[in-house]
Amino acid sequence: MAKISGKNIYVSFAGTSLGDTLRNVQISQSQETADATAGADSFRNYVATVKTVEVTAEAVMKDYSNGGSALRSLLSVGSEGTLIIGVEGTAAGKPKFGFLARVNQADEAVPYDDVVTVSLTWEMAGTALAFNGITSQFP
Repeated sequence: MAKISGKNIYVSFAGTSLGDTLRNVQISQSQETADATAGADSFRNYVATVKTVEVTAEAVMKDYSNGGSALRSLLSVGSEGTLIIGVEGTAAGKPKFGFLARVNQADEAVPYDDVVTVSLTWEMAGTALAFNGITSQFP
């Protein structure tokens, strides 16, 4: 069986391709719950409420003369746009994951004599997914 390779990943935010600048992309999805236990229940009972989606990644910064100023502006805290991730690339029929996202956190690291990076966190800025991550179709 063939395995998925990260070399084919496609990532775009607000219409800008980030595939050549991102590494360590992680999609986290969780289901929140609420306690619905009643007085006579022997065990706690939880019901599903809302889902949470968060994407983290590390961006390698470019210098200002090579697109770095535009990248810094795009990835600044508060920036919003559609975030699309195609782990297997953009070919027809390949699954994609995406949603209206907001840059929630951007931590810049400037190690001595090494590449400058920004650790990013995107959170949902809308109430629905644009792509579900399972198919190439809208959910």
